[in-house]
This record gives sequence, structure tokens and C-alpha cells, in this order.
Amino acid sequence: MQELNRQMMALPELRELEEIIRFGTGPAAVSGVSGVHRAMLGAALRQETKRPLAVLCADEQEARRMAADLAALTGEECVTLFAREWQLRDRVSASHSFEQERLDALCRMAFGRTGIVVATVDGMMQRTLPPTALRDAVLTLRLGEEHDLRALAERLTAAGYVRCEQVEGAGQFAVRGGILDVYSPMSAPVRVEFFDTEIDAMGEFDVATQRRTKNLEELTVLPAAEVLAAQGTAPADSAAVAQAKVLVQGIADLVLVFPDHLELLDYKTDRRKSEDDFLAAYRAQLDLYALAISKRFAPKPVTYKGIYSLELGKLIEVK
Repeated sequence: MQELNRQMMALPELRELEEIIRFGTGPAAVSGVSGVHRAMLGAALRQETKRPLAVLCADEQEARRMAADLAALTGEECVTLFAREWQLRDRVSASHSFEQERLDALCRMAFGRTGIVVATVDGMMQRTLPPTALRDAVLTLRLGEEHDLRALAERLTAAGYVRCEQVEGAGQFAVRGGILDVYSPMSAPVRVEFFDTEIDAMGEFDVATQRRTKNLEELTVLPAAEVLAAQGTAPADSAAVAQAKVLVQGIADLVLVFPDHLELLDYKTDRRKSEDDFLAAYRAQLDLYALAISKRFAPKPVTYKGIYSLELGKLIEVK
């Protein structure tokens, strides 16, 4: 295909377009070409200029065809960026496959690990984490490194993971003694074994049998959600926090509005969870809800946050 791309670049029109791109003399419009010809044009320019290529498509079907054509013409892997589905149900029971695919694509872009991105219009327009916050949320573990297991659990929770007794799906983690099980999006579940604070062994395992299937020396853990709790240690009354826009995916079940304050309640149907499990899994979510709601009803503060567990039949205060 490289020879085909070179022959394409011999066309006067493509040579003129390449010069416009290389010297930045202005935008250029190309019309009257079919989808496969647009892919051939993009592949030829990618090979000639060695610059990153971003292609915007009208819908997912067109984007998938474009990505397949570009991959065949360039020999490179193409990252696709589609819109995530807005979930109006309990996060635990909802599917997150689209969000996890987006996270994988966004992480590759943030770390410069892809040269070709094919995106839909709605996928490109959706708000997401800033690149710095996304890179900070990615965790890398290596054999022989030392980590505090409690700190790792807190970091995974902040990255959108749900703590559970046994890992069953992506976005979950479990801690048992000196063993950490974590299921990062777009990868297999991994068991990390500690000797005191040192990573002694690490490997992929089968969820059904719990047996190790492959040894690893390094693990990259992507964030489990595209919307994370506010990061940083800036004071609540700082100018940056006061002016920031808050993006929340989800709906708070109950907001009580009083003359001088607000109270927030969220109902959960999770089973086989203790009070500590609920707090570890949902504290970040309620903190984000409270931040968004307090900005909406400013200057009224949120003075109470609570989780009502239908399984436990009790209200759990989130402090």
C-alpha cells in the first residue's frame, strides 16, 4: 500500500494540498470524492507528512468503515472515538462498554500512542477529562516496586473503580490480605500479590476459575470512568473552584431544599455490601453530586450526604 500512497502523492492536487498542510498557509476543502477515496487521500497525506491524522465522520457506521480503510492503507492501528451513552440507571447495573472504549482511545491520545484517530461528531463534542487529569488517573504497577495497599485502594476508588468482594467485571477491584485483584477496562483481570509493601508477583487470571493464566511484569490500569471526582487540594472557596464548570453523569435520587441549606440522598440496590463497601464505592460519586448541586443552588451549601441501602435497610451518612 505504500507504493499506492506514493502514486497518490504524485497527483498535482494532492501535492498542493500537502504544501498547504506543511506550511500552514490556510484551510483547504476537498469535495467530490467518495468515502474510500477520502481514506486514500488521508492515508497518502499521513505517509507523506508523518503528522497525526484526525478524521471526523457523521456516524459510527461511516467511522468504522473509514477506520478499516485507513488501517488497510497505512498498516497502522486506527483509534476510534465514539460517543458514550448517558446512563439514567444505577451505575453498577449499567453497561459501560462504550465508555471503556472511549477511555482506551482517550488514554492513547493523551499519551501520544496513536497516529490516526477516527471520531464521530457527537463523540468529539462530548466533554471529558482534561489530558493532565486523565494521565494522572492512569496507574502503572511493576514487579519489585513498593506500594501501600491502602493508598492503592484509595487511588483506584478515585479513578472510578468499585470495590467488591470478588472481581467479576471491568471497573472493579478487590483486596484480600496482601492480594489486589483489579479489572482494568479493555484488558484481562490481574492479580497483584504483595510481600509486605513490595509487589512479589503479578499475572492475569480467569474470573470463573480464579486461576492465573499469564504472568506479567508490568500493568497499566486505566481509569474506570470518564467522569471522576474533583481532584486536587484547592480550597472550596478558591477562585478556580468557584468558576469551574462541573460535569456530572447520572442523577441524584433525592435533593431536599431547605431555606438555608441542601441535603442529598441516593438510593442503592447493591447486595452483599457492608457500610464500608458502600462508602468506598460511592463517596466520590456523592461528593461530585454535592459539588454540582451546591453550584446550581448557590449560595446554599450541601450540609448532609447520605446513601440509603435497600439491602441493609438503613441510611449511611457520607462525611
